[in-house]
Amino acid sequence: MSWTHIVLEGYCSFEENEGEEIPKCCSEKPGILGYHCLQDAVSKNNICPYFSFNSARSTLVLTDKNGKAIEFDSFFGDLDLSEKDWLVQEERWIKKWRKTIKKEKE
Repeated sequence: MSWTHIVLEGYCSFEENEGEEIPKCCSEKPGILGYHCLQDAVSKNNICPYFSFNSARSTLVLTDKNGKAIEFDSFFGDLDLSEKDWLVQEERWIKKWRKTIKKEKE
């Protein structure tokens, strides 16, 4: 078995439901998304009932060693790129952030 990395865009709708009890899966507080949103022991499908998500192919995310997002960039205007051009766009973003991180460490 091998691990695969995925990126999801998430949304917490808890604040739209005033008066509701805070779900047990909220290890931080409602509105702060994380993997805990996928660990609601009460729900039949183990996803917090207030958590909505979608795929995010046009988004690249730079994370710290714990998986928390440090920076992200989206290419919404580039959804029609060919596969080859898409890879070029991703590589540009990665190089840009490698330079930024290197400068911050100096």
